[in-house]
Amino acid sequence: MTNDYQRYFEEIEIGEEYIQTQQPTRENVLEFLGTWSDPGDEVRGRFSDQAAAARDGLQKPIVPGNMSASMITKLVTDWAGPLGRIVSLDISFRRPVQHEDILKCVALVTERDDDLVEAGGPALVGLDVSFENEQGEKPVQGTATVELPRHDATD
Repeated sequence: MTNDYQRYFEEIEIGEEYIQTQQPTRENVLEFLGTWSDPGDEVRGRFSDQAAAARDGLQKPIVPGNMSASMITKLVTDWAGPLGRIVSLDISFRRPVQHEDILKCVALVTERDDDLVEAGGPALVGLDVSFENEQGEKPVQGTATVELPRHDATD
């Protein structure tokens, strides 16, 4: 499925899953750090340097939380399609995401607000979102509410 695939409210079923695989590399993290942090920032070390991460008690460098949040956001927007709109996104960080973790990224449909649609309101869908690493841990979990277009609204 390409990123320009559009989902419509009428096609969504509770229990439906959308899965991506993401693997944040050191290069990805360095590129991300270059967009939001000062190169001399001491905190930056735990995100980019093995020795600095070890001094902070980490096995290896970790992915910044705001980078993990943007990866979750990408999962949701890829699921929703170009006409979908994130209404809310709530993320919980349970443990660090490490460089090179192979992440199974899941968006699971948990709610469809049919009552609002029938009343002429927005077509809202609730999702549980998460990353699962190779050890079966879920370092990042959350929920999202997405507004999707309706077929009858685009005719």
